Amino acid sequence: MIELQAKEYQAFQAAHARDEGWAASRGLGSGGQGVVSVWIKLDPHGRIRERIAVKDTYLVDKDEWEEVYPLVQFTKWQAHVIEAGALTAFHELNAQPRKEFVQSPRGLVNNPIIDIRDYREYPDDDFFRMALEYCPFGDLEELCNTYFEEGRVVPEPFIWCLFAHLADAALLMEQGDLRNPVAGWRTIVHRDMKPANVFLGEGSSCEYSLFPVPKLGDFGLTYVISPAREAYNNGGGTEASMAPESLQNSYVEMTTKTNVYGIGVILLNLMTLDDSIGMIYLDLREPPPVGDNLPYSDTLKNLVRRCVTWGPARRIDVQTLREEIQQATSGPGEHTNGYRYPSQAVANGYAGSGAALLIRGDKYAMTLALPPETPLPTPGNLEGEESDEDDMSKLMKMEE
Repeated sequence: MIELQAKEYQAFQAAHARDEGWAASRGLGSGGQGVVSVWIKLDPHGRIRERIAVKDTYLVDKDEWEEVYPLVQFTKWQAHVIEAGALTAFHELNAQPRKEFVQSPRGLVNNPIIDIRDYREYPDDDFFRMALEYCPFGDLEELCNTYFEEGRVVPEPFIWCLFAHLADAALLMEQGDLRNPVAGWRTIVHRDMKPANVFLGEGSSCEYSLFPVPKLGDFGLTYVISPAREAYNNGGGTEASMAPESLQNSYVEMTTKTNVYGIGVILLNLMTLDDSIGMIYLDLREPPPVGDNLPYSDTLKNLVRRCVTWGPARRIDVQTLREEIQQATSGPGEHTNGYRYPSQAVANGYAGSGAALLIRGDKYAMTLALPPETPLPTPGNLEGEESDEDDMSKLMKMEE
């Protein structure tokens, strides 16, 4: 662990950015064992021309360096710490020149998983660094907070958009590809599926093109299922989003359906604007209720109920979930009100409609001038807010 205060850490990050040829480094946030900044390059006129998210993760315990992603055939035969290895495997399997897309049976679709661009280890300084795609519109936790404060309901068309992208992410975790299982692949159980770990990136395909793209990130608690041992959880994960089989001493193995439960809880968080509902009902040993009074279609509510079914044997599987999402959002009577493949008329009316998302602006948008520097975010604070917890050791002790 490097013991630095927040201002010193910001200078440390900025120095590394300059060494790598970047013009600036701006703090974005922190959580778990990591701190994230955006690194920015400018054109000759001082306008932003490139940006990436840089995540530094500190591993105090030397044993944590031994927790590597096991399938090195998908990481160019190089050992990677588990989070970087999982993301690198997805990156290498996605053969598209533009990594914002992945191949699916219906053609190119948005990549539903954060893309990694570079990975480096600094074991002498107790951290590793990942360069990731920059998602300018925040995360689902921020979105939920905004709608809660405004007293509004997250629009159903976006809920379906989110549902579709998370189901695609679950299939990638199950088999490595959206079309066919990848030979040698082992199912990934995310174990930390929650609104704060779903980021809102820039759109790229014609599908749900008016919304930011939901992207699953933060694979630091990844569990790779091995046929050589039973997949019982050791207690890792965020309690509020845990599946029943993820509890210690559950004596039920984790499977790809554990990710399905996580999807259901995320959807329910957005539909109720209550991020504690998963934990409350987990403590009661019963599935979280999807109330009939929620202002959403019965089709959506029933599908979410099937995701949060208590026993994994009775829970909907990933392939069936994707098929039913496709059916619900296609043809006559589809539930997105035209937002899955928006017409010009739908696009023209989006800004003034109830479907328009309440999201932050892109502070570091391409071609904009670089904004003034703000203080480095510290635990529990949004970008630019002050905190008394300046000590870096405190900054890194946010284990959940």
